[in-house]
Amino acid sequence: MCGITGLIQYKSPINKENFELFTNQLAHRGPDGLGTFYTNNIALGHRRLSILDLSEAANCPLLYEHNTRKIILTFNGEIFNFIELRKELEAKGYRFKTSSDTEIIPAAYIEWGTDCFLRFNGMWALALYDFQTENLFLCRDRFSEKPLYYISNEKFFAFSSEIKAFLSLEGFKSALEMSILTNNYKDCNSLEGAIETTLLKGVLRLPGGCFLCHKPYQSNKLTQWWNTSDHIPTIPTKDSIMISEFRDRLYKAVKIRMRSDVPISTCLSGGLDSSSVVAVMQDLKKKGHVDRCPENWQHAFIATFKDTENDEREYADIMTSKFEIDAHYLEFNQDICSKDIVDSIWANEYIYHGIITPPMKLYSSLKKAGIRVSIDGHGGDELLGGYSRYLNETYENLNARLYQDFHYDVLPSILRNFDRVSSFNGVEIRSPFLDWELVTYSFGLKAELKIGNGFSKYILREALKEILPMEIYERRAKKGFSTPLVYWFNNFLEPLIIKCLNHPLWSEDPLNLWRLKTPIILKKTKEKKWQQADFRELVSIWSYLNTIIFYILFIDINPNYLSGE
Repeated sequence: MCGITGLIQYKSPINKENFELFTNQLAHRGPDGLGTFYTNNIALGHRRLSILDLSEAANCPLLYEHNTRKIILTFNGEIFNFIELRKELEAKGYRFKTSSDTEIIPAAYIEWGTDCFLRFNGMWALALYDFQTENLFLCRDRFSEKPLYYISNEKFFAFSSEIKAFLSLEGFKSALEMSILTNNYKDCNSLEGAIETTLLKGVLRLPGGCFLCHKPYQSNKLTQWWNTSDHIPTIPTKDSIMISEFRDRLYKAVKIRMRSDVPISTCLSGGLDSSSVVAVMQDLKKKGHVDRCPENWQHAFIATFKDTENDEREYADIMTSKFEIDAHYLEFNQDICSKDIVDSIWANEYIYHGIITPPMKLYSSLKKAGIRVSIDGHGGDELLGGYSRYLNETYENLNARLYQDFHYDVLPSILRNFDRVSSFNGVEIRSPFLDWELVTYSFGLKAELKIGNGFSKYILREALKEILPMEIYERRAKKGFSTPLVYWFNNFLEPLIIKCLNHPLWSEDPLNLWRLKTPIILKKTKEKKWQQADFRELVSIWSYLNTIIFYILFIDINPNYLSGE
């Protein structure tokens, strides 16, 4: 997890002081150091979170030379199969000065061109400048795990891992992209994976599975280099073989994600996905089937919601006890979460219908414990049918629905949320269920292996039946990282709600249909009259309140308004 930036000025020289300020807005993503590179009115920046090869030689921007070729790279993410790629490239005559995954990228680009991306098993957002062609390439991983945004106008071309950095970029004026709000209020999940427009006017999102070629004074060329449906492998017809091959791919996905030179852990809910990751990690380590893995990895960070229906500690305890894992518990209550609502919106830099403070605090606890990497279960629900709504789908429609949710409607938004709350704390998330070989295999499976015998994610249960506790294998109920909105609206959110309702945008925005019910909202909040039956209304109201807070932070740039200072 690092932060990357870049700038090409067309009509004026690079202001190095401003470019460093621009890059340092991503210091939370990379607390271990700042790196910059300047050439031909082009600047590349990097904030590093050191995970593989902790030496300065592995810092970015990284210059790589081979024969007559010279490439400069800035990179956020991990190439998990770097050990295998290194051996292949060394056999072709390439030499390396570090033991990092970063140095593999420019060598692979020189050898295979943009086809190198197809060889990478990992998650990334990167930019590389080719001195020979004078092309700047931006590239994003297959499934939108790592973020990348850019601005392209007549004065400059700039990119960054997060949109908040642009607020410090010389020549950029922050304005709200109003055209996006109508769709956002309707379905805030689908936007992340479906469109390039962002909430800041002029700032575009590079789509997942795409690369962009930029050359000064020429039009940008956007190319989709990855489409999952084009890479579905041949699937056997026998269920037992499918289950075995699925298991092999999952084990490989976990194994290569355990490679690290710093402490790793997992966030454990007690649900099937996170429990499966823990069980496979333990089995791999027990059998000695891991490489470049730190010895002290047996840590699980667990969120608890005491005396609420969201609490899953019972199942998490089963896992930590069976596998002898050090459990770190974080009990959530309003005292823990109330102070960080605004920070969570600043971190997420998006209008969202939920409150992501709980996971942000969870990854904060990893940071305090000195953990840099968390191997988590994200993606399993959308890949294998984990939500209860999938049980109502016909087998004919299930795979198509999963494909849409995985690539566009649901998962990209979840990945954005967790990228932001983890990176806000300098923690990297790795997700085995997003391994491309596992994903393509899973989308080739018949629907009956995803929803089967009354169970969701049937093939995952069967693949790990021998190592999962029976209580986890048979568990049907799914609980998300949800927020008790009713309780919070009736308690500590009141001052923030009042500030938002008093902001001019609340009454001026024609899209805000709730403005007509301001007196009712105020009355029910002050009298603490919100009930569980109001939950859907509160989700909608919160989306509009979130809009006001986003506007104050990113357009007005006046956080003091919210703090009362």
